[in-house]
Amino acid sequence: MTSYAQAGKNNVEVKKCKEKAIEERRVVYVGRIRGTMTQKELRERFSFFGEIEECTLHFRDHGDNYGFVTYYDTKNAFTAIENGSKLRKSDELPFDLCFGGRRQFCKSNYADLVSEHDGTPISTIPTETAHARVTVVPSQPQPALRMRVTVAAL
Repeated sequence: MTSYAQAGKNNVEVKKCKEKAIEERRVVYVGRIRGTMTQKELRERFSFFGEIEECTLHFRDHGDNYGFVTYYDTKNAFTAIENGSKLRKSDELPFDLCFGGRRQFCKSNYADLVSEHDGTPISTIPTETAHARVTVVPSQPQPALRMRVTVAAL
């Protein structure tokens, strides 16, 4: 096997591991990180909730810095999301905490409730996840729009 093939295989394996961690909800997205935060500091602060498998930081030019903390245990990730705001220092903005890998949950199959609704009652449209956030945006501005959407886990 050539070194490129080995690297390609390793990348595939790494990608599968990351996808598995996302599916198991072990990855925590940490937003609103200050520009002076280090990877070591992020790891140390969030290790309060459990053993960390991986920790990454991402800095952007326009200041919306973020990181991902991957725990070995799903329970630790839940605890970090529920209580991670307590790790904030007085000179920091509150962290934006949620499960990471949101793109993973946005599959290409979706329903456009405005233009492609076929008359099937909304309550019978299956969802892949137990938790869902629904945002309804009308295609045209409409005065006094009243719409009720109910999403239930099936």
